[in-house]
Amino acid sequence: MKYPFIKYVETLVMRKLPPEDVKAGLDIYNLEMPLSDIMVIREGLEKAFPEYFKSPEIVPPSEVLEQINIETMFAYLYKVYTPKSVKGVKGSFEVVNDMLMYRLITSLALAKITEEDIELIVNGKFNIDYEHEDIESFLHYFFDVQGWTIADKKALVRKTKEHFLQHAYRTALEHDKNYLIWKLGASPDKSFDSMLKDMMNDAYYNFTERSTIDPELAQKWGALAVKLADKLEKLDKDKKKKEDFFAEVTFEVKQHRAGHVKDSDEPKHILDLMNE
Repeated sequence: MKYPFIKYVETLVMRKLPPEDVKAGLDIYNLEMPLSDIMVIREGLEKAFPEYFKSPEIVPPSEVLEQINIETMFAYLYKVYTPKSVKGVKGSFEVVNDMLMYRLITSLALAKITEEDIELIVNGKFNIDYEHEDIESFLHYFFDVQGWTIADKKALVRKTKEHFLQHAYRTALEHDKNYLIWKLGASPDKSFDSMLKDMMNDAYYNFTERSTIDPELAQKWGALAVKLADKLEKLDKDKKKKEDFFAEVTFEVKQHRAGHVKDSDEPKHILDLMNE
């Protein structure tokens, strides 16, 4: 069984906490993992870093934390210096405790929606206060499913006890992106592109409205409007590239047939034309 919060577990284990304390640390956030699996993770880390686990130290060398990719969480929890910013770690815990956001972000991640798009949906439709670093940190430490197979994800759904999460996860795996976003309440009766356009308009008008009464909040809306505009521009460019490609292919096929096919000839399959 794979666990999406493996990096958080590794952080606790690298502090040399007893397995029972690691489990208690997980239980606080309703993250379920049996002691036997925690022991397996500890054994693996002890084997990978024997010198550290044999020493009396409870703070690993910075290069070890970097190698495991847990330096920001370890620094945040145990007040250890790191040159990297720990800005998003606190926000990642807020997401864990925010059931609406937890369901939204984890469902979108299961559906292979990009981190960038998740951030836009969260900010544009639900909560402008969550920043990029919060979502990035949450997906790294608490819900990393990158590289998971469909079988892995289905196993996670079966192990999920909360009915509202299980239902959302099944939707994420069985339906397309637009349907999932609609079911999660983010985009009623709209395509993803249309939703982004509406979100950009909302962000812009919120920015202009708040500029004089709440400049700090206005800046957040303004930054979101810019990100949404950039995303829409990228989507338009991708769409134009596809349209240009298909137009070019159609033209080439017509030209090829005009020069090589007589009226009496049987129409050929496009693969036949490509092989001539």
